[in-house]
Parts: sequence; structure tokens; C-alpha cells
Amino acid sequence: MNSLGIYFSQLGINFVEVKGKKILSSVQIPSSAYAGTGVEDKVSEELKIVAIFKDELRKNKVTAKEANICLSATDLIIRTFEIPILPANEIANAVNFEAKKYLPFKLEELFFSYQILLDKVSRKNFVLFLGLKKDILEKYISIMKQLDMRIIGIEYSAFSLLRFIPLNKMSDKGLMGIISLDYKEELSADFTVIENGFPLFARDIRLPNLAQESAESGKDEFGMVVEKFKTELRISLDYYNRKFPAKKIEQLVLIDRSEFSEILENFAKELKITFKSIDPFKISGKADGYAFLKAYSASLFATAKSPIKTNIITSWERSKQIKELSQNPTEILSLFFSDFKLNPKILALAICIAGSGLLVGLMQKLPVEKEIQDITKLRPKVISVDPKLGVGELDSALIKNLSDIKVMDNVLKKQLYLTPKLSLIPTFIKPGTWLTKLSFETTEIGLNFYLEGLVYLQDSSKELEAVNQFFINLKNSPDFNKNFKNLIVDSVESKKIGDTVVTSFAIKGTN
Repeated sequence: MNSLGIYFSQLGINFVEVKGKKILSSVQIPSSAYAGTGVEDKVSEELKIVAIFKDELRKNKVTAKEANICLSATDLIIRTFEIPILPANEIANAVNFEAKKYLPFKLEELFFSYQILLDKVSRKNFVLFLGLKKDILEKYISIMKQLDMRIIGIEYSAFSLLRFIPLNKMSDKGLMGIISLDYKEELSADFTVIENGFPLFARDIRLPNLAQESAESGKDEFGMVVEKFKTELRISLDYYNRKFPAKKIEQLVLIDRSEFSEILENFAKELKITFKSIDPFKISGKADGYAFLKAYSASLFATAKSPIKTNIITSWERSKQIKELSQNPTEILSLFFSDFKLNPKILALAICIAGSGLLVGLMQKLPVEKEIQDITKLRPKVISVDPKLGVGELDSALIKNLSDIKVMDNVLKKQLYLTPKLSLIPTFIKPGTWLTKLSFETTEIGLNFYLEGLVYLQDSSKELEAVNQFFINLKNSPDFNKNFKNLIVDSVESKKIGDTVVTSFAIKGTN
């Protein structure tokens, strides 16, 4: 089965499809292809991304239906902190309380995930906290939904690169400082300290535009990168050592090309720790920049298992389940107790106690039942009354009638009246737009809506804007939202009719 890794960054989108470790396709979409060019650009960025992405997936014959997304530190909230050892049912509240100290906004604005590491020496729990603002996550989910693709995970790109450690047949046991550096494209570096694979410390180091500085000062650009990064690395190490004085880094690992190896090896010697260099491009078999490398490492989720178990998408899915099941308390309880594990000894004790109670109750019940039977035998029999008729039959008839009434009531309530929907659609259509297909369907699951159309305005940008405006009008219509809450653009593409190129589009919705 093929796997897809996607890296969303400030510079663009990179995605890599692999089978095992073999690269099947690798695509880079620069941000200039979908970013707005001015106030007059009214076509949403999301719609552009979906259209371009679909085109690239089709051209590269991508078959993967599941994607692992990695993001830069500018999108994510990454924190590590300590909490005392607590009972399992109190950990979530403790993490929430502690996380609020490090956030500049409300915790309710995030979808988040965390992982706990028990340190037996210090008798404390180390917490890795990963959060993403709800509006940003919902944007990525909307994009992937329109691409008909399922998100299996969202992770920090620096953590994705940690997969190169097992791929290089290295052990992650002990305390390791992991470094990756991209001074040509994203102008950033990542420094992560892991203990047996668990991140104790993570920092994203922003680098200035060294090419511009070197041109102005006449100094060597590469030398300036090295000095600035070494300065920032010393600051990070000083902070780490103050925070974890008992956890000394044993090894420094560079995930980069060999041009930095000698410099950082000498730096490691100054710190009196061992040094190891990994060339990730040798493992991937392709040298195409660090954005590609992060997408490639994200695509290896099925091949190289990561010890980091935080996954924000799981938090989103659980929140969605609770919202959908809010009308059914029984199912909500089953969701909360799905991970509940019962001690067999406690279960056996509970069965014994329950069994004893039943036995005592049975012993008390038998004499009473015998007395009732004796009294019943003494009652005079009324021969004129048909024994087949009684309260039980009347109750059964009443239950059946009530059931029939409920069924008829549901049928009437669930009727789909098309007239209001059909009368609204022409008001949303602008000149140059016409519909080619329209269907409403009632299924066992719910209601389905499908619409196809064409736009011709002699300008592809204006045609995209017309599609986007039509979609927004439908989505914001209260009458449509009543029955079709999940409206998406299913496709947007150029189509040739005779000698004329038009934009075709399809919109579908469900309730």
C-alpha cells in the first residue's frame, strides 16, 4: 500500500508518495501558485490549493488515500514540562492546568495531544504537549476532504526527521541532541533533545537572510551560517542544562549533508560528547531540499515507526465523535470507557459479591412466590370471561399503534421539499455560469445533493472567482444549511468545448 507525506510550510507545499522507502512521486507547489496577489484577488486560497493539488495528484498518478501531514513550528504549539506522578484519572486535568501557563490564548481554541514519560529517578512525569489552533486544523481537514483523502496524523516536521535515526540503523537509546539545518530555503534550524526516543526539549531556531548580509558585509555566507547557528546552539544547550541538570547529553547527531559534519564534530569535542552524522539524502536517494526531506520522512509513517505518539488528528476525531453522539448518552459513555482496562482480580471479586447478593435475594424471594401461588389457586374462576383476552393484549395493541404513528410521523418530518432549494439556485448564478446537472437524493444514511456546471468569462481567474462565489453563496444559505451542512467543491478543472476553453465545476453536499 502506498503512503503519502505532505509538508505545509510558509514557502509552499511538498508531497511525496512512497511504497516502502521507494519514492514514487515528489511534487513541490510554491506558495506563489496559490497565494493572493492583492486585494482584488477574491478567489479563496483554499480553493486554489485544492484545484492545484488535484491536478498534481492526477498528473503524478498518486493512488494513496491516506496522508501524514507535518507542519513547521510556526503553525504548532510545542511545549515540554513536568507534572508530579498522579493517578491516571487526574493526569488530563494536570496537563490542562500546566499547559495553560505556556499558552498566549485559551486552551479551548486548540486541538491538542500529549505524551507522558515516567522518569523513575526524579519521580516525575515529563509531558510532551503538541497543539494546533482549531481554525488552522479545520482548514487542512477541509482541503484533504475535498481531495478525498484521509489524514492519519499531524506532526511536527522536526519530529518527522527523527525517522532517519532507525533508517540509518542507529539506536535512539540514551540522551541525544538532534540537529537539522536549512539555511538556503526556510532559513531555520531544529534542535531536539531526546531520551530513548522521547523529546525532552525542542527548539526552532530562526536564521536571518544570510545571503543578503554576506553581500552587504563581504563575508563568507557559509561561515556566517556556522557562527550564528553555533551561537544559538550554545544558548539552547545552556537553557537545556539549566532545565535538566541531571540529564547530560551523551551524543550529538547531525541530520544533514557532510559539509557541516567536521564543524559540528569539533563543536561536540568542545562539549566532550560523541558526534554522529546522518546524510538523509543518501537514504532517500534524492537531493531536493529540506522541504522535500520533511515530506519524505512524513511519508515513512508505515515503514519507520516513530516513538512519538502525539497525534492531534486523534483529538479532533474524538471531539467530533462526542459532538455527533451528544444526543445519545449511552454511546458517549461507551466512547469514554473504550480504553478502560479492568483488573481480572477486581472483576472476580465483583462477580462474587454480585453472586452473593443474588443468592440472598433468591432465598428471600422463593417463599414469597410460593405464598402468591397458593393465594392465586384459591381465587374463584370466572368462566364467562375469555382467558385469551386481557390487559396484555390491549397493551400489545397500544404499543403497535404508537409504533405505527411514530413511523408515519418520521416519514412526514423527513420529507425533502425541493421547491425552496430550486428557487434559490438561480439567484446565486452570475452571468456566464450555467448548470449542466442537478440531483437530490434521499438515502438510508441521509440526503445527498450534487450539482455540475460550466463558467465562461474569457478569463480563468474570473471563472475561478465565479465558482468560488457560487459555492460560498450556497454554503452560507440558511435554507441549504438546513439539509446540507457538509458542502464541498468536488472538482474544478478546465474543459474544452469545441474551440472554447471553459471552467467546469462540481459541488456535492450531504447532511
